[in-house]
Amino acid sequence: MNTIHNDRSAFAFRLNDLRRTGYIERVELKEMVLVLFSESDLCLSDDVVDQIVDKTFMEADKKGDGKIDLDEWKEFVDKNLSLLNNMTLPYLK
Repeated sequence: MNTIHNDRSAFAFRLNDLRRTGYIERVELKEMVLVLFSESDLCLSDDVVDQIVDKTFMEADKKGDGKIDLDEWKEFVDKNLSLLNNMTLPYLK
C-alpha cells in the first residue's frame, strides 16, 4: 500500500471512529452512511442502511468482535478502493 493510500485510509478510519475509541462500531458506521447519503441527496430506508452496515461488518470485521479496528479497516478499504473516494474532504463538503 502506498503512503498516500495509507494516509487516506487512516483518515477515513478516523472519520468513522466518531467516539474516538480506536474502533468503528455499528452505530458510528450507520451515522457516517446516513451522512454520506444525505450529502448526496439520497434518501434510503433504515432497512437499506442497516443492510449496508451489516454487509460492511460481515466483510470488514474479520475478528467477529462487533467492531472494526484500523488493520481490519485498511484490509477492507484495500478491497473496496472506491470507499476512499467517497470519504475525502471535497466529497463531504
